[in-house]
Amino acid sequence: MTLPRGSFFQLEHRKRGVSVFLNMMTEVKRMNKFANELIEELKKIMGEEYSMSISQDVKENDTVLDVLVFESNKGVHCFKLGIMHYYFLHQMGVNINTIAEKIIDENHQSITRELFEKIAKMGNMDEYEKIKDKLVIKLINTDLNRIYLRDKVSIPFLDLSAVFCVFLEEKDSMQKTITVTEKLFSKWKISKEQMYREVLENMQKNFPEEITLLADELEERERTQSMDTLFVMQQPLVKCGGALMLYKDALRKFALEKGVKRVAIYPSSIQEILLEAVYSDDFDYAHREEIVRSINQRFVSEDEVLSNHMYFYDLEQNEVKMCKGE
Repeated sequence: MTLPRGSFFQLEHRKRGVSVFLNMMTEVKRMNKFANELIEELKKIMGEEYSMSISQDVKENDTVLDVLVFESNKGVHCFKLGIMHYYFLHQMGVNINTIAEKIIDENHQSITRELFEKIAKMGNMDEYEKIKDKLVIKLINTDLNRIYLRDKVSIPFLDLSAVFCVFLEEKDSMQKTITVTEKLFSKWKISKEQMYREVLENMQKNFPEEITLLADELEERERTQSMDTLFVMQQPLVKCGGALMLYKDALRKFALEKGVKRVAIYPSSIQEILLEAVYSDDFDYAHREEIVRSINQRFVSEDEVLSNHMYFYDLEQNEVKMCKGE
């Protein structure tokens, strides 16, 4: 019996689907085997002070990562480490023992109690007054973070959300922060609005902005003429540059220095923003928004995308607004 042509293609489609599913299951088994062997090797090196397990962690933009969780058996310290990088190393032929030693060497401070002791020196995290000077704000995309935001304290800002983090330290360009959850916030006896005002005021004082010409940040061969009007606005001391959209005094100063009533804001990433003085009424926001969307798709990592929209600072109203069909 000859199958109709449509049925044949349906059968082939099912075969391909089954093949993809089996390949995925095989990869999951390999990953689990690697994780179990890695945990056993780490236990040999570290002893019994820590228990280890594999879990999934939801990061910014609802990116789900497989993580290795280290927990102190005394219940005072927990550290999570993404393992995909190490799994790829193993796939390339690096043995488990070498990977385990590499993990301990690269993450010694976080795995051991040193970071926990830094937290302890800050005082009781249950008391807002003792840690408020260490709090910072990060702006993240609301739609891309529906899962991530479920247990986080947040305040809406246009199509974004302001979340709060405890800034611990920066070492070797890596920053340690703890995002404030609803559970922790419930102990602080303060409103979200008051905390927002106080944290933003402290940030502008403790973590001032730095504005530089984009062309100066790039190699000679990477520069184009269009970059001569773009400026990078960032915070050198803490990587929460997207939150600079909340620094209205700095944006006002930039607008006055350039002699304009509007400043276009490009959401470069959650780490920084770009500014461009708007000298003309026919400034093409729509075209620039297309560029932002293209750059996000091609060059910005999934967990660092801030927005596909353009924003602007309005000097007369002293407000940041989202471009809507301008």
